[in-house]
Amino acid sequence: MQLSKQYNVLKRTGVALLYKGPFSETTISSLNDLLKEKLEGEKKKNRILTVFVEMAQNVAHYSIERDEKSGIGILVLRRKAHNWELNCGNAITREQADFLTKRLEETKQYSQEELKQKYNEQIRSDRPEKSKGAGLGFYEIARKSDMPLVYQFEESGDSEEIFFRLTARFLLEGAYSTGL
Repeated sequence: MQLSKQYNVLKRTGVALLYKGPFSETTISSLNDLLKEKLEGEKKKNRILTVFVEMAQNVAHYSIERDEKSGIGILVLRRKAHNWELNCGNAITREQADFLTKRLEETKQYSQEELKQKYNEQIRSDRPEKSKGAGLGFYEIARKSDMPLVYQFEESGDSEEIFFRLTARFLLEGAYSTGL
């Protein structure tokens, strides 16, 4: 597709920021600075930035597509009619997909109060097995999002590789949630 056509599609669909590549500490910091500028004046800026960092760290740590040190993935911030939508995606293994499905379905069942409780419990406990972080990410993303998390797994040509996409949404001022 011609670059101008790609640009027009992104513009028409409200894409405010699109990045595809390695998610190193430097890249995450730079993207965070770009997002701060892009979200200037937005009341939920800090919540969106917190979720971005959690999502970006997941790509950095768990993507099976890698450069020398960093996981490779994609991030898209879109402004829609009633909300900001933050999408992050990367390649994972089937084993990771099974774990994530269980963890995300569990997380979606919790109320805001239960998420806060789970977050506080997890912060005081040991790091989960096979985790490169404290195991707080999905709880934090779900707590900061205004609507339920949306996730998707897409099969690729490689039988061992699955593309994982996670979406968090943040209502604009004056909008209301239908929970969808």
